[in-house]
Amino acid sequence: MRRPVPILVIVAASLTLGACSYDPPMQGDHAAEKYQTDLKQCHDSVDPKVELQGRATFPSFLVSPITVPPRRRAGVRDCMVGKGYALKE
Repeated sequence: MRRPVPILVIVAASLTLGACSYDPPMQGDHAAEKYQTDLKQCHDSVDPKVELQGRATFPSFLVSPITVPPRRRAGVRDCMVGKGYALKE
């Protein structure tokens, strides 16, 4: 009898955790120039860090297409909250 491949277990766990995450939208005028500028600044500061962390090791590299987007959203959300935007409830 074959044992499950550890990589498949990691991928399955990542999919399960990723599907359970909820990312509440930010309050504010999304079309406003200030909001767009702040959002771009948050993306520019968060994206490289998250990409680097997601591809740091061999196992994390394999599941990075699954794990990086939720981390990126969480980082941008935290950055926007730090700039004074509130989450919609």
